Amino acid sequence: MKAIACLFVLLPLLAAAQNPCVRTTRYHRLKGLTPQSRTPADTVDECVAQCAEQPLCKAAEHFYSANIEKRVCQLYDANSQSGPKVMLVKDRPRHRGDIVTVTELLDNCQQDANDGGQPLAEEPIEKPALVDDELLRLHDAPPPADGLAYGTGPWTEWGPCTGYGYQKTQTRTRKCTAYSCGPKSETRPCQIAKWSEWGPYSPCTTSCGPGEQTRTRTCEGGPSCEGESSQTQPCSGYQPCPVWAEWTPYTPCSTTCGPGEQSRTRTCQYGTTCEGDSEETQPCSGYKPCPVWADWTPYSPCTTTCGPGEQTRTRTCQYGDSCEGDDAQTQPCSGYQPCPVWAEWSPYTPCSTSCGPGEQSRTRTCQYGTTCEGDSEETQPCTGYKPCPEWTEWTPYAPCSTTCGPGEQTRTRTCQYGDSCEGDDAQTQPCAGYKPCCEWAAWGYWGSCSATCGQGEMKRTRKCNGCYSCPDGEPVESQPCNNLPPCGGGYYRPPPPPGYKGPKGGR
Repeated sequence: MKAIACLFVLLPLLAAAQNPCVRTTRYHRLKGLTPQSRTPADTVDECVAQCAEQPLCKAAEHFYSANIEKRVCQLYDANSQSGPKVMLVKDRPRHRGDIVTVTELLDNCQQDANDGGQPLAEEPIEKPALVDDELLRLHDAPPPADGLAYGTGPWTEWGPCTGYGYQKTQTRTRKCTAYSCGPKSETRPCQIAKWSEWGPYSPCTTSCGPGEQTRTRTCEGGPSCEGESSQTQPCSGYQPCPVWAEWTPYTPCSTTCGPGEQSRTRTCQYGTTCEGDSEETQPCSGYKPCPVWADWTPYSPCTTTCGPGEQTRTRTCQYGDSCEGDDAQTQPCSGYQPCPVWAEWSPYTPCSTSCGPGEQSRTRTCQYGTTCEGDSEETQPCTGYKPCPEWTEWTPYAPCSTTCGPGEQTRTRTCQYGDSCEGDDAQTQPCAGYKPCCEWAAWGYWGSCSATCGQGEMKRTRKCNGCYSCPDGEPVESQPCNNLPPCGGGYYRPPPPPGYKGPKGGR
């Protein structure tokens, strides 16, 4: 039976049309058309109502999903064709519960799919959507057993269980919006709902730092189960996200006076992808002016009343004491009378020692007389001398050269600042408190025979000196006893001595 029904709920919206009717095909979609609009619509009725409000709309395509956010309505008119042929093709649901419904608005409720007068057959469409024989057979086939015939709303959730014992049942219903519908209610025996096994935990919500992971389970055999369908737990063993450490203190200013800069740094911890700079620079604040010389003073009077003299002028270092250059300038006095005066100092003599502290001296000569004030010789300690060779402290004695018995142990020292230290660089002494090495003592006396007649043996022993057990040999030695009488009371005749040949002349 073709899914053709008059939709009374749309009559107010379709009042302008003659005998307004719709033709609905479920689990199919339109091919070769481009929708003129795409809007949300929870039900097929809402989608068809949107089409009826637009005079040029000829067909509506409704996508129903269990997810309410994905229920949409696409509207088409005679200008929607985008391909060479308009087709109505099967559409297999991608998810359980998904339904695609194509609805055509007909000008006449008696209009048939083969009469060529469908709205989708208008120019420039070359072929109506529902004229293909195979498509007509699909269109004529009854809807699937678990599908929704057009004119019925979706099933409600299963109601609570009613009745007694094992005969409890539950019911669900649906609304009818067409001339005729299928059953409006369904009843089934109650099922015992129980949770499925927990699924595995999902990956952590974060790649670093604290996060969560979730696992879910499904309520099987009924509408609801007691308890939660999901569990969330903090991720374990996560690694910290890259984060900047605290800034270091600012470095000292790059200059000791005048404008300068100072910087500070920070380190990216737990990785190398921290956002921002690892170094920060700022101008130095509160700097002081750099030292600078004031103007020279006038030259002083001459230092002598006769002979060469000097006169000096000075200047002051402002804002510090590190101005480059001299703070005084001296020049010879002009027009002097010679006076006794020291000549220039001679260079200092070489140091009195080749290493270690020493002295060096210099001399000068009194010119133009002998009354020069001061010393004619000057001595000072040598500077920059190198240390004389000397021994370091003795090292501790090395372990004994033997593990048992007499041995030796050695200690050493090193000659610093050269190789000419007097004495030996090593000392050796006998090891003290050594333990004896393992060795066997002499054998003891043979002990008594283990028997008085017949066969027996006797033993002797020796001790191991220096340790618990000596590596080679045994502490006990045994040998057979000789010359024992036979057991049992027989006459005992001792064996003849070695080399005995018996009595002369007979036996």
